[in-house]
Amino acid sequence: MLDDFKKAYDQELARRQIAKEQIKQVFIDNLNQVIAPLLKTEPKYDFYEIYWYAPFFNDGDECEYTLSHIYFDNAVCDRNESDYEPEYYFINRRHNNVKDLIDIETIYDVFNIYTEMVKNIFGDIKITYTHANGFTMEDYTNHE
Repeated sequence: MLDDFKKAYDQELARRQIAKEQIKQVFIDNLNQVIAPLLKTEPKYDFYEIYWYAPFFNDGDECEYTLSHIYFDNAVCDRNESDYEPEYYFINRRHNNVKDLIDIETIYDVFNIYTEMVKNIFGDIKITYTHANGFTMEDYTNHE
């Protein structure tokens, strides 16, 4: 009896993984169609990292899942250096050093439309974008 349940359980996990991979591709395609044109309006900035996650610790506040950070940098930065940090950032609408360089609030608002779906399907993720390669996505587990 337990063997039947285990078999059904394993089949369900496999089905969910296949569905998640299919949805991931649709999501990436959608980002390339909807958000890439916004990012391309500022060709000076070619590298973006977008983080969706729930922190493990939040100074006593509730640890809510959010579109947390958008980091971006220019096209000539060397992202292969081990101590690389993007020059510009936008964090939860509270902190930024953007100074009217790009319309980051509009970009944030458009990304934020996806937050509930991203949370329910993917969990904690990091999205990377360059003009040449478009969007890529990976799990993001290395956070506070």
